[in-house]
Amino acid sequence: MIKIDTKDHEQLVEIYGRYKEYHNLYGDSTISEEQDQAIRNKATELQGTYDYYKILVLELEKCIGSYHSIRNSLKSKIYPPARKMNTINRKKK
Repeated sequence: MIKIDTKDHEQLVEIYGRYKEYHNLYGDSTISEEQDQAIRNKATELQGTYDYYKILVLELEKCIGSYHSIRNSLKSKIYPPARKMNTINRKKK
């Protein structure tokens, strides 16, 4: 059995509460075949949009990671000579 922390437990309880609420509201209602097909089509479209944005977020995270690595390497190349110049200037004073 997997242990979960308090935050995860609270989220599960909240989700179950919402499910129970929706079931009480809509549990006994029935829908026609056309409505069911329309809902499935919209869900498929929504899943496609979600996948698209998920890919965009992954690409953005890659770009941010490469930006940080380039920035850090540039800092390491620029700052040591600048520090040396500052220490030389201080010694001359």
